[in-house]
Amino acid sequence: NAPLKRFTQWSELEESDLSIAENRLGYIKYSWNVLGENEIEESRYSDLNPDKAAAVNDLGMTSDQWDCWVNHYNAYLWLDLKTMGISTHLQALGWTQSMWE
Repeated sequence: NAPLKRFTQWSELEESDLSIAENRLGYIKYSWNVLGENEIEESRYSDLNPDKAAAVNDLGMTSDQWDCWVNHYNAYLWLDLKTMGISTHLQALGWTQSMWE
């Protein structure tokens, strides 16, 4: 399931969620509204420090949601994706190991 708060426009977030996004994860309006514009999105969930991971959780996201919907598995090697059983789905979309890496 998609993390609905992450796809909510900045201006429509509740004040508590704005505070988490801005003060704990480093988002501003632009980087929140445009996926891929915050450096933190380059990290897989397991590489986030405990405070950042807790902030992600406080926004209602799980580690799987972060890795899929926010990081888009970009921080993973093909071998990782294969081990996780995700490479098959990417291959169905036309991805190959050489394209991914």
